[in-house]
Amino acid sequence: MVSAQGRPAGRNREQINTPSGRGVPYDATMAATAARVARNEELFAEANDRIATLAGLLPPRRLVPFLCECPSAACAEIAELSLGEYAALRLFPNRFAVAASCRTGDRPETLIVERNERFTVVDRIA
Repeated sequence: MVSAQGRPAGRNREQINTPSGRGVPYDATMAATAARVARNEELFAEANDRIATLAGLLPPRRLVPFLCECPSAACAEIAELSLGEYAALRLFPNRFAVAASCRTGDRPETLIVERNERFTVVDRIA
């Protein structure tokens, strides 16, 4: 049977092959990747919230080393922000601090909000 778009019925989405050889809908793979990216960003943001809390209890310092909040779980880069910069960042739940030296923060579904020599703020728009 053929759909109105001229494709075989039941195969409306492009398929990609997995290591097992079974096809998976392309949009399902993209959704899984987006979910993994979001979870990684959230984990790093939660860890940074704890860093900010502890930094607030210590003698004041101009810059605090925070974990890069890029999507890569393997990233070990550091973004230095003041506590005020970090507090302003957390006012927006979809914004994340990415180390200036990190290149995995520039993704198609992100918008660069701010960039300086110490860090980049990205807004996850997707």
